[in-house]
Amino acid sequence: MTDVAAIIDLIEPEADALGFELVRVQFMSGADEPTLQVMAERPETGQLNIDDCAALSRRISQKFDALEEEGRDPIDHGYRLEISSPGIDRPLTRAKDYANWSGQEARINLLEAVAGKKQLRGLLS
Repeated sequence: MTDVAAIIDLIEPEADALGFELVRVQFMSGADEPTLQVMAERPETGQLNIDDCAALSRRISQKFDALEEEGRDPIDHGYRLEISSPGIDRPLTRAKDYANWSGQEARINLLEAVAGKKQLRGLLS
């Protein structure tokens, strides 16, 4: 199993160097190979354009390649690297996200149903 916290420790300095903040990092299993999903944004705009995604992808790939050459491969199996902006359905993962979106409608997806519902809607306050 991949240690996502250790991955974050490795890639956060790469994002910081480009002026980006990490929003979410997760490892997802898929039909083919697992995907390391890195969601980031420019703090001043909350966005990330395609050139930003490409730059962050290159930095992360170079970092991981260098670690692999040293025999310290952070991910010991095949995977796909996906870099994206939070997008319109942005996940709220940090305390500041909740403060920034206070008063807005939120959709909460639950793993297990509560009162027969797996999706809840309401206003953030």
